[in-house]
Amino acid sequence: MVSVNAYLDVGNSRIKVSVGGKPGADLPSETCEWPALTSGSDQTDKALSQSLHSTFSRFGKRKIKRFYLASVVEPARFERLSAALRQLAPQAELVALKVKKRCCRVRTDYAPNQLGIDRFCAVIEAYARAEQHAAIVINCGTAVTVDAVDANGVHQGGVIMPGVLAALKGLENAAPALATPERSNTLQPLSYPNAQFAHSQIGLPLETQSGRVAGMRLLFGAGIEQAILALKAALADDNTAVMISGGDAAKIHELLDPQLKVRVEPNLVLSGLIRIARARR
Repeated sequence: MVSVNAYLDVGNSRIKVSVGGKPGADLPSETCEWPALTSGSDQTDKALSQSLHSTFSRFGKRKIKRFYLASVVEPARFERLSAALRQLAPQAELVALKVKKRCCRVRTDYAPNQLGIDRFCAVIEAYARAEQHAAIVINCGTAVTVDAVDANGVHQGGVIMPGVLAALKGLENAAPALATPERSNTLQPLSYPNAQFAHSQIGLPLETQSGRVAGMRLLFGAGIEQAILALKAALADDNTAVMISGGDAAKIHELLDPQLKVRVEPNLVLSGLIRIARARR
């Protein structure tokens, strides 16, 4: 049996996995949700192990040589994941990737410990897919990040805002009477006449649920558009590519002005992770 590497994009809401894949838009990947984590809970650890086993089994029988991880979770949760991976493949080495000042033709002026590895991976992959032209990359997960890289491969920085679910949970915590809707319904199109884009034709919501969803559509549509325009102005490059990726990418993409020419690009973080791992060889 041939040994292969496995790659894990470890986010706060879910874990995205690829086994033996090559970076790019057609990278095969699978996703598993984090189980509810309770400190010291054997049942939770078992659920995590079962979820990972099920996820990896979808790639067929493979002998894992090395796990490469790009993780943004807190140390306690990372240790639980590490233990579950050791159970899955005791022979495999675990490598937690870190941000470097230079990698894969990209340079950042951030202090490495101040830039999330997920953002670094996404910028590296976006720059590669833009064929070394300037790029703006939007990553939609627990947080929404918007980063810019210029044509010389210099990461110019970016902005961070709450993700859809985080924003709704924050609202619920501050105002408990406003119940958070199910994640799958958070940004569904509203049933208002002619409401093609929430930020331009929002209608007049007459009840709490519609008002909350309409507000979220305005917040994310307008907020991300303004971030794109600000970063485009900073880059001052007419050939700038704009890409969006992450769990909520498709829903948020619908809210953005088509004239901005934002394109949905799957697996930016996971593909960038693979590029960084290969650069270590």
